[in-house]
Amino acid sequence: MYLVTVLGNLLIVLAVSSDSHLHTPMYFFLANLSLADIGFTSTTVSKMIWDMHTHSRVISYGGCLTQMSFFMLFGCLDSLLLTVMAYDRFVAICHPLQYLVIMNPQLCGLLVFASFFISLLVSQMHNSVVLQLTYFKDVKISHFFCDPSQVLSLACSDTLTNNIVMYFVGAISGFLPISGIFFSYYKIVSSILRVPSSSGKYKAFSTCGSHLSVVCLFYGTGLGVYLSSAASHSPRKGAVASVVYTVFTPMLNPFIYSLRNRDIKRAMQRLLSKTISQVPRDKDNMDQLANYEICALSPKVIPLCPSYIEPQNLTHVSEFFLLGLSDDPELQPLLFGLFLSMYLVAILGNLLIVLALPKSSPTPEPETISSSPRHSNMTTTAMVMIMVVVERTDRCLCNVEPQNQTGVSEFFLLGLSDDPDLQPLLFGLFLSMYLVTVLGNLLIVLAVSSDSHLHTPMYFFLSHLSVADIGFTSTTVPKMIWDMHTYSRVISYEGCLTQLTFFILFGCWDSVLLTVMAYDRFVAICHPLHYPVIMHPRLCSLLVLVSFLISLLDSQLHFLMVSQLSFCTNVEIPHFFCDPPQLLKFACFEIPTNNLFIYFIGAIFGGIPVSGILFSYYKIISSILRVPSSGGKYKAFSTCGSHLSVVCLFYGTGLGVYLSSAASHSPRKGAVASVVYTVFTPMLNPFIYSLRNRDIKRAMQRLLSKTISVPVPSI
Repeated sequence: MYLVTVLGNLLIVLAVSSDSHLHTPMYFFLANLSLADIGFTSTTVSKMIWDMHTHSRVISYGGCLTQMSFFMLFGCLDSLLLTVMAYDRFVAICHPLQYLVIMNPQLCGLLVFASFFISLLVSQMHNSVVLQLTYFKDVKISHFFCDPSQVLSLACSDTLTNNIVMYFVGAISGFLPISGIFFSYYKIVSSILRVPSSSGKYKAFSTCGSHLSVVCLFYGTGLGVYLSSAASHSPRKGAVASVVYTVFTPMLNPFIYSLRNRDIKRAMQRLLSKTISQVPRDKDNMDQLANYEICALSPKVIPLCPSYIEPQNLTHVSEFFLLGLSDDPELQPLLFGLFLSMYLVAILGNLLIVLALPKSSPTPEPETISSSPRHSNMTTTAMVMIMVVVERTDRCLCNVEPQNQTGVSEFFLLGLSDDPDLQPLLFGLFLSMYLVTVLGNLLIVLAVSSDSHLHTPMYFFLSHLSVADIGFTSTTVPKMIWDMHTYSRVISYEGCLTQLTFFILFGCWDSVLLTVMAYDRFVAICHPLHYPVIMHPRLCSLLVLVSFLISLLDSQLHFLMVSQLSFCTNVEIPHFFCDPPQLLKFACFEIPTNNLFIYFIGAIFGGIPVSGILFSYYKIISSILRVPSSGGKYKAFSTCGSHLSVVCLFYGTGLGVYLSSAASHSPRKGAVASVVYTVFTPMLNPFIYSLRNRDIKRAMQRLLSKTISVPVPSI
């Protein structure tokens, strides 16, 4: 079965790659769906086949977490890609004349990108829930892989809250895609019913027949498996039934898209005729071809996880036992061959679909996005991130409580000064600065939303930047003000993790939004005639959504890493908020791997936005220098002056703070210096955009005039 799956999908991949008629958004999404199917099948079947071959049923704790993370990642990615494909069919049938404009390459790439990051977020949330559980030794899972529901049911700690969180996340990540698919097909069916001729109805519906078959197969088998296992109350029967959606569904997808699709069949015929006509005849070439095939079919075995973990991962168990599908030793060779063939066919078949798109046509189409190095690097980097989170850490030197991996329930924030006489002065100063920050950014949001002249991409991004600034300041300053008012410096362990998470979330969102605004200025100056077409409302909304999801992923990765640390009692943080580098310093064991991981994530999520801004302004300056008149140069550069000022203020103060604190080796001086980018920068942003921008000033004047002219009701 595995060989059939691999060969079938490979034929589709080669057919799409060799036929330019298949370079459409539908096959671009199909390529990414095949990639998700490969990962979905490889996560479970390869381990099961190895267990059958070696007669071993042990999986390490780290391996179980890794398998569960990738299972959720690729399963959710499958679901979201099916929703995206339903939207593609909706646009093709309900808006055929606008199809090429709506489903442009940028939108297709962003849809796949957003699907991947949402799936990565869901998998990390499941991973963080399971990391909080405690297990006894010799845990036997009645399944052939680490199913999240099975892992939850076998925990020896209270799992009520974890169950609620996991099923809530599952309901959201499952219900929303299904709702999107139902809504798309409701619109599709309504549009088809309005077609007068029966042949027109058949032709319109046939374009989405393959997708509808795959949707029914994916969701139908998944729902049927869990309903049947719940009805029978037999975990082993549920394991056998789950083979349907983990093995059969990825195997049947290539057949559905090839047997029901004339374009695919014709492309396969042309591919086979080309292949037969190019087969070498002489003995030397045949030997070379044989050697090439052997090299091409040799799998690269990458060890995913070594044997794992000591008690700092909240569990007393280092491995699980997977009971598999059958205890009969005589069936093992048969099952081994069966699933090995299915697995190989699934991999090769889906790889063929993925490889279908590297050959770009003279004019770039959406399909060229899936096979770009950037997409591959993104997937590889995300996998490495998840594997690093569950890698082995050193044994903690202090006693660890199993509930939160730490012997401490609270931290002490030393703040900016120990002088009690300065506290009232600092309280008034930071309270006034905080109110100015919130009111200034709220004014920009209200001005942009209430004035139709500001309903442009630049001000749309500016309003979201103001919201991010409000969140960034509100994460740290209110707690500091409250501590000054109450003369208390205590923050709970949970409160510290929450503050850290939101600090990273809004800080990263600020950074990514500044990059998006730099791209907006690049398009406006370098491609002014195409600006309304490129920066259309859907792309702007997707850019904001993707930037938020990237920031959420960054914050979750920091949260997962810090939650693995153990702290001794009476931890005093020389800062006014829970800064991640400070928390790393006060962990009670050696953390070279954690430090490397934190700085690696910081370099990725900080270096890429800075590189995007620098590249955009390099193109902008190059374009401005080609303008002949000095007046034209000034006018072009003035459109991005405010953004450039905010970028320099944000990154300049942040970089200056960390360089000065590193040079002085004084944590308290670093805390004082960090006030610049946590308080001053969000406070100054509204002034920069209002004082240097006539449109904003006029919109604020109209807003204030409307507010003042509102009649006051008499009492």
